[in-house]
Amino acid sequence: MIGVLFLAATMSIARSLQELASVDIDSKCYFDLTGRVLAVDGSSFVLEDGENRLSFACSSDVSFESGDLLHLQGYSWMSKLRYRYNAPTNVVRIGKTKATNPEKASVSDIARGACDLKLVTVEGLVTDVHLDELSENGYFLTISDGEESGFVYLCGKRKLSNLLGARVSVTGICMSKSN
Repeated sequence: MIGVLFLAATMSIARSLQELASVDIDSKCYFDLTGRVLAVDGSSFVLEDGENRLSFACSSDVSFESGDLLHLQGYSWMSKLRYRYNAPTNVVRIGKTKATNPEKASVSDIARGACDLKLVTVEGLVTDVHLDELSENGYFLTISDGEESGFVYLCGKRKLSNLLGARVSVTGICMSKSN
């Protein structure tokens, strides 16, 4: 019990996504909050509570899905690469709502950061396809909407070179900047 009292006395406790997002970049903190799952990808997921959205990473794949209401407790810290990790240690599903429909977005919207951590659909022409050099399970597509070009990352062991020159519609979580 002394360890818990010490922890509470030396680390801040974020009670909302907005509070967690505003924690000083060099600080560690504890979180105890509730939100709605926007999207899940293996062991990572995006949680929202109104206008605020943050990504979280668990130690193993998660069993919840878009629309689930969760109560989370865990820790947040900054890596040496300046990426904030939000790691839940306790997750409880407390309800369910309708899954979120994706918003239509342009490559320009994404480039200016207007879609960060939102579920979006972007359409455009594939102008380049290349394998992720760090992972054999991913591809980068360069998509142009006629005004701007941007990258889309797709996971999986499928060959995508046949998409070069194709018009595509891609739906997913926009990660134009990190949290």
